[in-house]
Amino acid sequence: MEAKLIVVGGDIGRAEIPLRLPATIGRSRDVTLTLPHPLVSRQHCEIFEREGRLVVRDLGSRNGTFVANERVTECVLPSGELLTIGAVTFRAMYEDPEDDVGADGEHATVRLDGTVMVAPGGKRPRLRPSDSVVPLTESELYRPEDLLSEDSANDTFGVDSAPLDDPPRDPKA
Repeated sequence: MEAKLIVVGGDIGRAEIPLRLPATIGRSRDVTLTLPHPLVSRQHCEIFEREGRLVVRDLGSRNGTFVANERVTECVLPSGELLTIGAVTFRAMYEDPEDDVGADGEHATVRLDGTVMVAPGGKRPRLRPSDSVVPLTESELYRPEDLLSEDSANDTFGVDSAPLDDPPRDPKA
């Protein structure tokens, strides 16, 4: 199965990551995809294939794995859906055999730009390399402090925990 993660929020130095399944994501060097961020556990989650679809499973991470802005322990990751790990948000892209099928037999696929492609006659449309990636708006992204578990709300994990709205503090003050 060909699958990739497209970075739509956060910065990891690459815009697109081809997946070799099964893939483990975390902060450790011993994982398939390393995300060096304090909100990411050493072995945070894994992505694997089941019946032609991607499945994401949280590996007991402290701050959680989110699919479509919902914290999950294990769930199907539909093509085009958002996956958030730490402060990085990805859009999963692959040929999903379970794309929505309308009552009239038409398949609908959500494109990267948010538009819906409909293919009559039971043939699913394919995304082309020219389909553009539209970054998420700021309101669609998680702030790191939103991802902290309640028992870790007072931990800073080595990062400045000042609210994002506040002006920077003067280090000399």
